[in-house]
Amino acid sequence: MDFSHQLVIFFVIAVIAFVLRFVQIKTMARVDLYIFVFGPLLVFGLIFLIFGMIDFKRELFLDIGKWMFLYGVVGAGCGYGSTRVLGGRF
Repeated sequence: MDFSHQLVIFFVIAVIAFVLRFVQIKTMARVDLYIFVFGPLLVFGLIFLIFGMIDFKRELFLDIGKWMFLYGVVGAGCGYGSTRVLGGRF
């Protein structure tokens, strides 16, 4: 994937995190919804990276794990950022 693909995916993840925070505010949910979306992605990405590092199907798990982990971190970061920006505005 080149830089333009990564940029598009980053904006999609940022929009998803923002929408999840907006839905959370509108429904008055007390738990952050982005944690349930990007948390498992982050955990599975880390598990895939560990499998790749112990040479268990390295070419498969490292290729998938690095992107899953990266997108999980970006999603969690964007979710946290939208929580700070949209704090109590609605």
